[in-house]
Amino acid sequence: MFIAVSQRITKLKKIKESRDSLDVRLTKLLFDCNLKPILIPNVLNSKKKLLNSLLTKLKLKGLVLTGGEDFGKNKNRDETELNLLNWALKNSLPILGICRGMQLIGKYNNVKLERISNHVKKYHAVSNKSKIYKFDKKVNSYHEYRISKCPKGFQVSAISNDNTIKAIESKKFKTLAIMWHPERNRKISKNDISNIKTLFKINEKKSY
Repeated sequence: MFIAVSQRITKLKKIKESRDSLDVRLTKLLFDCNLKPILIPNVLNSKKKLLNSLLTKLKLKGLVLTGGEDFGKNKNRDETELNLLNWALKNSLPILGICRGMQLIGKYNNVKLERISNHVKKYHAVSNKSKIYKFDKKVNSYHEYRISKCPKGFQVSAISNDNTIKAIESKKFKTLAIMWHPERNRKISKNDISNIKTLFKINEKKSY
């Protein structure tokens, strides 16, 4: 299954260059889930018709909104990802939001982001509220902001011991969003792999 994957923008000041980039660990994780990522360039932020045409011709079947960078830090990425989200929702495609991706889904649904401390390079115990997905008892944390409440049409899937919403889901919008980075664990969680496969309805063996 080919899916659209957003990218962060990395600025190299010494050589005055901006690059679209994606952690290779996440790329590997997606392949391990039998997904085939198509990386979407952020220069398409102002070319919505071209982006939609590209996505349609490629016959992509889902979307991953990746982590890294705070929302509002780079307009090009913000606009590109919002266009991707609109496209996925319009076509009723499964959506996975990772960290910033969950924040963006919150912003899209008019939920405010609030600053939080003690959630960078930490692990937090979480309570599982989902009937569909299974989460580890502890998850990593690399974010300085959290969503202030659960968006309309979603339900809280996991919440940390300090009442921070760590995951949300929606059957209606075919969406799972998590505030941790599954690719940054030393050993990839079997639960994270299972959840991704469940979201994208992947049952077959690896085909690459």
